[in-house]
Amino acid sequence: MRENLDLSGALIMAEVLTLELGRQVGRQRSHDAIYEAAQASVTPSRPFREVLALDAHVSAGLIPSQMETLLDPARYAGPCRELAERSAAQGRTIASAIELRVS
Repeated sequence: MRENLDLSGALIMAEVLTLELGRQVGRQRSHDAIYEAAQASVTPSRPFREVLALDAHVSAGLIPSQMETLLDPARYAGPCRELAERSAAQGRTIASAIELRVS
């Protein structure tokens, strides 16, 4: 699975980068910077990380270690935990209701 994630050259993490950078430089500026970096990294096959580091808006809003953390898909689960906990709670509620009807 890690091999598949690495094939994108970190492009798969563009969304989380856009959201975090948006907190620092504004939503539209963040979107534009990340979009342009993604396009620039695909066309001449330059690493996304390298293109991001050269962008003034990105470097103004994110320090290098923060950018590396955001680009690591292993560290990003998004809302998965919250969604799983909510689904489990809902499942327990439904199971309890069914149990009451059956008893």
